[in-house]
Amino acid sequence: MSPAAGMMLTNEVLPILTATIPRVVRMIGSEDPEELVQDAVASAAQFVDSLERRGRAIYPQSVAYYSVQRAKSGRRSYSASRM
Repeated sequence: MSPAAGMMLTNEVLPILTATIPRVVRMIGSEDPEELVQDAVASAAQFVDSLERRGRAIYPQSVAYYSVQRAKSGRRSYSASRM
């Protein structure tokens, strides 16, 4: 991931995830909101890296949206299966 993409992730995507995840994602088991935000940031970093490798445009709102949707469906950054 390029430094510019990392800064965009930190400055634009992270605030969206921090504000959204605790309100809209149901916790599974012993998860807490901070853990879910960290996991969503890891998923967002994977998305940004994938977009960069393919030469596609990176839109922070879209990256945050799809990271939240992934967390809401029960998918975590360390697994493709649902919980």
